[in-house]
Amino acid sequence: MAEHYTVIAPDNRGMGDSSLAPNADYPAASMASDLEGLLSFLNINKIFVFSYDKGVGAAVALAAKKPSLVQALAVSENALPGFGYESL
Repeated sequence: MAEHYTVIAPDNRGMGDSSLAPNADYPAASMASDLEGLLSFLNINKIFVFSYDKGVGAAVALAAKKPSLVQALAVSENALPGFGYESL
């Protein structure tokens, strides 16, 4: 994929190499704003997003907030509120 696209894989707040603040609450909207800031800094204005696990909320929030930025969205391994296993 990297032959044809620029691939970035940022660590969300409190995940990976990012430190977790004590008593921190990281809502999806805040993490989406972080991603928006990173993309702006990198001068990227159209993206295809794949997100999994705990990054799904941020990816969905970013797509909802900036539909002109997110050209396509694919998510995996995370339930969305209101769409639990019992409703599948």
